[in-house]
Amino acid sequence: LVCGSREIRDKEFVFKVLDFLTSKRPLVSIEIIQGGQKSFDRGLEINYGADYFAKLWAEERGVKMTEFLAPWEGLPDMPKSKLSKKSNGSYYWKGAGMYRNKQMLDYNPDACVGFLGKAAKNSGTKHMLKLCQDKEILVKKYYI
Repeated sequence: LVCGSREIRDKEFVFKVLDFLTSKRPLVSIEIIQGGQKSFDRGLEINYGADYFAKLWAEERGVKMTEFLAPWEGLPDMPKSKLSKKSNGSYYWKGAGMYRNKQMLDYNPDACVGFLGKAAKNSGTKHMLKLCQDKEILVKKYYI
């Protein structure tokens, strides 16, 4: 399982870490699990973020990849009273990230790699790492 800040911009570092951590296993035996989060730089017109780079790494290496997207609009039967209103008038579910993290944990990963941004809050990443540690899943943390 790979998790991390949407603010991570160092694709090369993420790739090097994943290459190193998987170097002793056949790529066919590896599956990357990630949460589908990313950011977009309008000036450079590029996506970035730890999850996004993990997805690219899996695609470039031909590794199986499973993506768990957070249900930001809420769950199908969720009443609007459980959602928060944005300034633009749309609604979102504040608990969507934690819900997604639990789904990824329930997928039973062998290990968790967390990329934490030195200047980011990392709240979702820290939550995922704690869930894995509480379940005694091997956790590796990298600060960028």
